[in-house]
Amino acid sequence: MLWDELRELSSLYGLKDDIENVAKGIKKAAVVLLLRYRAGYELLFIKRSSALSYHSGQVSFPGGAFEDGDKGLKDTALRELKEEVGVERDWVELFFSLDSVSPVTSPFYVLPFVGGLVYNTSVVPNQEEVDAYFWVPIRFFINTPYTEECIFREGKRLCFPVYHFEDYKIWGMTARIIVDSALPIFRRLGRCSKYDR
Repeated sequence: MLWDELRELSSLYGLKDDIENVAKGIKKAAVVLLLRYRAGYELLFIKRSSALSYHSGQVSFPGGAFEDGDKGLKDTALRELKEEVGVERDWVELFFSLDSVSPVTSPFYVLPFVGGLVYNTSVVPNQEEVDAYFWVPIRFFINTPYTEECIFREGKRLCFPVYHFEDYKIWGMTARIIVDSALPIFRRLGRCSKYDR
C-alpha cells in the first residue's frame, strides 16, 4: 500500500503528543510535513500572510501555536491544517513526529509531525493566514544541495540552510527541519519505494 513505508517508520520515530522540559514562558507549537502522492511524493508548503505577527511572508509548513482547547500537539497540528489550508482531520494520517526544534527568532518550541494526505482532495488556503501554497517533490530535496545564509541578531552570527524552489525561498526553521530530520526519511522513500521511481 502507498503509505505502508511511512507507517513502518512510526515504530522507529514514535508519535509524540507533547514536548517535555520546556522552560517557563516558552510556547509550544506544531507543524505538519504533509505529503501527498502524484507522480511521486510531494511536500506541502505555505507562504504565510504578510499581515501575521510571526514570520510574516515567510515559507513554512502548515501549523501554529498550541491553544487551550487543544488536547495535545497532535490536536494542534490537525486544527491548524484545517484552519490554514482547509484539510479536514479525516483526510490526514499523522504517522510519526520528529525531534522538536526551537526557532532562533521566536519564543516557541515546535513539534513537527509527518503526515499523509490519504484522501484525494484539494487544498483551500485561508486567505487571512496564507498568501500562497505549493507542493515540492521530495526528489528536489534529495537531489538539490542546500545553500547557507547568515544574519546578525543581537551581536550573534546565525546561519541557516536555504533552498530555492521556483520563486520561493525555504529557509530558517523550516529548512532546518528538512536538513536535520526529514532528509533521511525522504532518501529512504526515494530509494526504497516502488511508488517513487
